[in-house]
Amino acid sequence: MRGLVRETEAADGRTGRPLPPPAGDRTIIRTRRLVATAAFLAAPLATAHAQSNAVELTVNHIGVGIGDAPKIYGIRLNFRDRDDFEVHGINATIWQPEGEPRGTVDGLALGLPLTGAGRITGIGAGIFGVSATDRITGLGVGGLGLGAGGRLDGIMIAGIGVGAPRIEGFASAAAVGAQDARAVIIAPAYMRIDRGTFTGVSASAFNHIKGSQHGLTIGVFNYAHELHGVQLGLLNYVRDNRAPFRLLPLVNVGHE
Repeated sequence: MRGLVRETEAADGRTGRPLPPPAGDRTIIRTRRLVATAAFLAAPLATAHAQSNAVELTVNHIGVGIGDAPKIYGIRLNFRDRDDFEVHGINATIWQPEGEPRGTVDGLALGLPLTGAGRITGIGAGIFGVSATDRITGLGVGGLGLGAGGRLDGIMIAGIGVGAPRIEGFASAAAVGAQDARAVIIAPAYMRIDRGTFTGVSASAFNHIKGSQHGLTIGVFNYAHELHGVQLGLLNYVRDNRAPFRLLPLVNVGHE
């Protein structure tokens, strides 16, 4: 034992302590520790879902999802949505969903150029268009078209067409159509209410209300089955008015 101590003292010039590992060994040890620590910290951040074709860089669903990530609080990027999903934040897609849109977006649904979901609350915007199986609530902007299978609530603007069974708020496109609407509508070419009720103001070349009108329509030709308001236009037709008040120039009002 004393011989070992003497050898150690002779090696490092001090008493009783073993020599440290060479510099190269110390570097290897530190590198291994860093790699192990990084792997431990990164494990919950990167999760690959082979079954859903998605990669999630998240902690408790908070972060970034790429592909068909089922639930994201943050940013979700996908070429085309296929499965049901839930996004609180930004959902950006390149193409419309495969089949019927089923997801829910609370925040921004962004189409580059198309996007869709079951329900969008917040902002829905697409270079070509935006669609929803149920509803869009908030602001909707579509370069060509914008529509929902249930209702549009808020401000809806598109280049060619806006349509839904029910529209509430404001809608503007070359053509706007609904079954029922409580809105201000600007449709340079055509506005149509199909067997329902229109309440509000509409300005269009042809206001075609195959139902009941409550409010004001302004156009070249205004048509309504039943009028509880005013038509202003070149020609104004109310089906339920008695002759000679069915078709009048410039202005028409409802007659019981």
